[in-house]
Amino acid sequence: MALRSTKARWCTAAAAVCAVVCLSLPSAFAEDRLTDAATARTQAGPPADEAMIPDLSGLPEFSGLAYFTGLTSSAFVPDLFVSSATFQYIKRTQSRTFTGDGFDACTAPPLRAMTAWRKSSGLHALGIYIGGVNRGCGQSNLTPSWVSAVTRMGWRLVPVYVGRQAPCARQPHLKLIDPKTATAQAVDAADDAANRAAALGLARGSAIYFDLESYPRKNAACTNTALSYLGTWTQRMHAHGYLAGFYSSAGSGITDLVAAGMPGHVRPDALWIARWDNKSTVQDAAVPNTAWSPHQRIKQFAGAHKESYGGVALNIDKDYLDGPVARTR
Repeated sequence: MALRSTKARWCTAAAAVCAVVCLSLPSAFAEDRLTDAATARTQAGPPADEAMIPDLSGLPEFSGLAYFTGLTSSAFVPDLFVSSATFQYIKRTQSRTFTGDGFDACTAPPLRAMTAWRKSSGLHALGIYIGGVNRGCGQSNLTPSWVSAVTRMGWRLVPVYVGRQAPCARQPHLKLIDPKTATAQAVDAADDAANRAAALGLARGSAIYFDLESYPRKNAACTNTALSYLGTWTQRMHAHGYLAGFYSSAGSGITDLVAAGMPGHVRPDALWIARWDNKSTVQDAAVPNTAWSPHQRIKQFAGAHKESYGGVALNIDKDYLDGPVARTR
């Protein structure tokens, strides 16, 4: 069979993308349901920004595609663009990475605390829980004005979304993935995450991390369902114009992801590795040094404990960051 010209193939592909977008409808905000704080955690990170690449540079043949695929849509954009071209466009033109120390609190701290800690803690990044059916804490402080205020102070934000958990998870009161409807549930979760991020002023190109808490290993059906859900969620986040990160325990979700290689699915763009060994580094035995590297990792190295700076005490987890974070408008 004769090959079509590059121009002809591009026109056909562009027409397919436009058809998908034009037929799509905006998705509404999902109801914000809070669960029992049984799985509520804190996470964190440390300093050093890489420069953000200008928004409108990049590959000319895809110069407009990211804006089409960034629209909230009820239909998938073809895998060709979501898994390669769109991701590369986002990564090259819109993403921002951060290297350094930070923290994560279950509830976004008040501005008074953020001001005090910015001055004296030596921490420069903060994980924020933007939503999800298993989010365990209320977020009365987490508003667009709060996001704007803390970013003006110099904080780097790391959005976390606590969606449905592995079907074999044993923690009480969790809403779990249904293997029969996992794909639809993942699409709904990604739509909700993208909507919430945009409502807070977190721009396209931001990384949003899906939180999959620990679960029993050696259950192939459970693992496959969880990773399939993650792959769909990642693909859908790309369609919205966001990078998709993955937080999980080094002893379950991270190890299973590395072992599986996610055949047939889009893999997450960055890892947030939870291993409380008090080693402030993104290196970990569960992940080969060449995987998700460079600048694609965060490590949570210390679990919940209290620290106080400027007369303000918070209950936090601590992390070291060398990976993508949020951008604001």
